[in-house]
Amino acid sequence: MNCIHSLRALQMIYLLFYGIITAATAEIKNAIKGLPMVTCGDDWMVMKVDTDNPFSGHIYTKGFFEDESCSVEGTRRSSTEIQIPLTSECGTRRRRMVSPRGLLLDVTVIVMFHRLFLTKIDRSYHLECFYVQYDTEVSQSYDVSIVPSVDLKSSNVNEDLHSKGSSPIPTCKYEVLHGGPSGSALKYAKIGDIVYHKWTCSHSEGERGMCMTVHSCVVDDGRGRGQQLIDERGCTRDSFILDNLEYGSYLEAGQSSNVFRFADRPTVFFSCQIRLERVEDTEDKCAHDFSFCGLSSSSTRSIDAPLRIKVSIIRN
Repeated sequence: MNCIHSLRALQMIYLLFYGIITAATAEIKNAIKGLPMVTCGDDWMVMKVDTDNPFSGHIYTKGFFEDESCSVEGTRRSSTEIQIPLTSECGTRRRRMVSPRGLLLDVTVIVMFHRLFLTKIDRSYHLECFYVQYDTEVSQSYDVSIVPSVDLKSSNVNEDLHSKGSSPIPTCKYEVLHGGPSGSALKYAKIGDIVYHKWTCSHSEGERGMCMTVHSCVVDDGRGRGQQLIDERGCTRDSFILDNLEYGSYLEAGQSSNVFRFADRPTVFFSCQIRLERVEDTEDKCAHDFSFCGLSSSSTRSIDAPLRIKVSIIRN
């Protein structure tokens, strides 16, 4: 018991949250110049994309992001091409037309500037190639919307957690809000929507006896593929996707961001750990200094994630 008066008591509680991960308000400084150029060949449709700056993202046909024959990765050049086979293996549709007589092929191609995630600056193009019966080739491309609805899920955490000591366990919750820290709860969103992520904890002994740190945040697609966004120290690993959190009080943290999702995945899952440290005197003890983090854009770390979605494979 005497040791308690000479040493600062430390209590660490880890909480797991599930929600929707979104991109921060930082910008990727790149854009497509004009419209892509489409060429309709005998065996391929070719789309060429010119960008203002070197391109290091992905171009792929919708639904085939992980198929190397249907996608191409940018090599930091200002001009990138994707070749799409006229067969149906990359999602190309074939339709016989009567007037004029011929064959119409179409496919949706997505240009993704970030190497892993779809964001508000990305573009989707619906390509069409029409082959008339006497082999004259016509090509065109036009921009289409890429703002599918994303299901946002918030989780309140109020469970029996194991902690050191016998003091009451804090109650913590994670919210996704529309309109800032005091906004309303959000259920649905589109890519590019601005939302606010908020973590709060309450304790029966008052907040001044505790210090809170959100750390070890991971985003995953529900099918085993994950990326660490905030490391064990609470530092962001990719400021474009999620910036460093802002701490408004001892037991509150949050950050504004733009909604995004994994390529070809309608829902993403976000998990974090919260560290609550009990101290005898919290004055100047809860400051969060990010100057030592050494931020670097697009430096997320791949990790194995839990399988949350049952995947059914249908074979013809």
